[in-house]
Amino acid sequence: MSTVAVSTADKDAAKGRHVDQGHFPDNSPISGAMERQDASATADPSGTASTTHIRLGFGPVVDVENGRTDATAGVVEHKARLAHAVTTMDRLSLLAG
Repeated sequence: MSTVAVSTADKDAAKGRHVDQGHFPDNSPISGAMERQDASATADPSGTASTTHIRLGFGPVVDVENGRTDATAGVVEHKARLAHAVTTMDRLSLLAG
């Protein structure tokens, strides 16, 4: 399991960082990755994170294809915290159905 993390103290934190898992070699005619994680942070303070994967299965119980989760969090006008997350997928199969 990999995790990508960014702090506002990191150089170029607003540009973000990413990690690819299960990717094809550099210079391969085939591109893509089984999973990609992205994260960024600003001095506002706010941050974003996303994870995209091709296929994930848990035996015959759950099978998800082309899933993506996006999350944002930050402080609004130095008064309130705001967090938001959305998960989408192309296909969800439960109990092999």
